[in-house]
Amino acid sequence: MDSDSKLSFKVVLLGHSHVGKTCLVKKLITGEFDPETETTINATYSVYDVEFEKQTVQLQIWDTAGEEKFQKFAPIYYHGAFGALVIYDITDNYSFTRAKFWINELYRNGSPDVIIILVGNKLDRESERTVNEEEVQKYADENSLYHIQSSAKTGENVADSFRALAKKILESKKLSRNNIRVDDDDDDNLKKKKQGCC
Repeated sequence: MDSDSKLSFKVVLLGHSHVGKTCLVKKLITGEFDPETETTINATYSVYDVEFEKQTVQLQIWDTAGEEKFQKFAPIYYHGAFGALVIYDITDNYSFTRAKFWINELYRNGSPDVIIILVGNKLDRESERTVNEEEVQKYADENSLYHIQSSAKTGENVADSFRALAKKILESKKLSRNNIRVDDDDDDNLKKKKQGCC
C-alpha cells in the first residue's frame, strides 16, 4: 500500500485520572498491560495505523492527563482533533460524571464535527461495577454517541475502540463509499461482542 493511501487524523483521549487511558494506549501499541503505569502529566503522543481494505488510517493519539489540576491544558491537545475517546471506569461513578463533563467540553470548544466514542474501561472488573450500564447507554443514545466497553488488562475491545473511531472519522469526512471501502461488517462484529475493561 503506497503512502498516498494513508490518511492521518489527530485524536485525543480524555477522562478522569486512573480510568486507564494510558493503559489502553499501551495495550494497543505494545500489547502489554502494566498495572503500575504512572499517572500522565500533561500528555503523551503515540501513532497507530488502522488498516481497512483499501485505506490505511493513521491515528495520531494524544493521551491527556486526567487529574483536574491539569484540566486547563486539555484544550491544547483536543484543539483540532478529528476524534476523541472519552474514557470512564465502570467501577467509579464519578469517572462517568467526568466523562460527561469532557464530552460537553468537546461539544463546546472542540472541532464542530468531532467524533466521540464513549469507552467504559476495566471490564475485567465486572463484578465491581458501580456505573449503571443502562444509564450510560441511555446517555449515549440521547447524545448520538457510540458506546463500547473494554479492558486494557485483557485487551477486550481495545483495538476495536480505536478502529471504530477511525471508521467513524472516515464516514464523517465522506471518504468511505467514495474513495475507500470500509468493512461493512465492522459494526456487526462489534455489536456481537459484550459492549462495555481496563
